[in-house]
Amino acid sequence: MSSKIVVFLIIPFLTFFNFLEYKIGKKIEMEDLNNTEFIEVLDIEVTKKGIFVSDTKGLKVYKFDNQGNFLKSTGRYGKGPGEYVHGPRFIASSDSTIYVSSHRPFLTTYDENLNFIKNKKFIYSPANIHGIVFSKDELIIAPSRFYEESIIRYNITRENSKSIYLDFELEPGLLSKYAVISMGDNWHILWYFQNRIEVYNSDFERISKFSIQGIPSRSSGEIRKIRLLPKELNAYQAKAYGMGTFIPSGTFFNSFVKLNEDLIIVQLGSQTGGSNKALIINKDGQKMQELILPNKELLLMEYNEGRLFFINRASKKIEVFTLEMN
Repeated sequence: MSSKIVVFLIIPFLTFFNFLEYKIGKKIEMEDLNNTEFIEVLDIEVTKKGIFVSDTKGLKVYKFDNQGNFLKSTGRYGKGPGEYVHGPRFIASSDSTIYVSSHRPFLTTYDENLNFIKNKKFIYSPANIHGIVFSKDELIIAPSRFYEESIIRYNITRENSKSIYLDFELEPGLLSKYAVISMGDNWHILWYFQNRIEVYNSDFERISKFSIQGIPSRSSGEIRKIRLLPKELNAYQAKAYGMGTFIPSGTFFNSFVKLNEDLIIVQLGSQTGGSNKALIINKDGQKMQELILPNKELLLMEYNEGRLFFINRASKKIEVFTLEMN
């Protein structure tokens, strides 16, 4: 009887005993990548083909090799092929194609060497999206609250989109902002200003919903009325604008970065423990460990093959560190 009790007590802790903790190691010197002064980096995509950087206010997309050597940049002000009015925003990639969104209503596509291919008709307001992820010939798009859709699936081959409507409560401003991360065959949706994570299968049917233990349920802040409304709003958009905008009293979650198919790195904010800290959580939202980041000015952007990519918000430069197992 006693042996059965011992087994029962041990089983719940096996995940912790098998988990090998991580630590941030040395800073990696990457020559051109470290020394390039960007104006405003919005996205970084790291692949086997290289490191791609979206400098929104610099109106350029950069490519570096995986050692950080500069290879090419493209983009300038204008409305022609490969040109930007308000700058490139989010980057996604397939095996041979780079996709870049901007404020204009199409997707700019490049080959792996940043040679312009074409502009594809995208969605009606690409400025109002929070990110794009490539998966199985589709771009999975996380729109803002000004879209009635919760997720937009854009098929690259057929050049058409499918709207996904989930039961998200309409909320003011940044309280509605979320990221989408693929985890195996499932999708994790994580909110930036709420302690809220939802898991969906490949058809976006909800599997589970949870929060991270020890974190407030949502950001503190104030709601302000929007005084200048755009013209020609539909009923849903009018309702969204009518809710006002949310002004947080500080950052809540700064970023979410996939570590592997089981783990996500969540960079904390001033309201949740400080920007120099991050949590590693498993795909069920269980907190596995805390990471101390090199300094509070670093915003975690990407992880790839043992390397963490940060943008230094003070210097506007990219810094790279190793991520090692203890």
